[in-house]
Amino acid sequence: MVKNVEKTEKDLKRLFPEEKWNKLHLQIIFYGREFCPARGHKLDFCIICTKYRRREGFK
Repeated sequence: MVKNVEKTEKDLKRLFPEEKWNKLHLQIIFYGREFCPARGHKLDFCIICTKYRRREGFK
């Protein structure tokens, strides 16, 4: 799990300029709360999950 978190952070930092990191961090949190919460998740409501989901691993 830790490697996935660290890899994700590293990948995102490569994609976005450093001056946008703080704002982007908050945007990702708020997006997750609104469209992709851990509880009561509606798979088709999240644009990211709908587009990039794998059939296995999602209910």
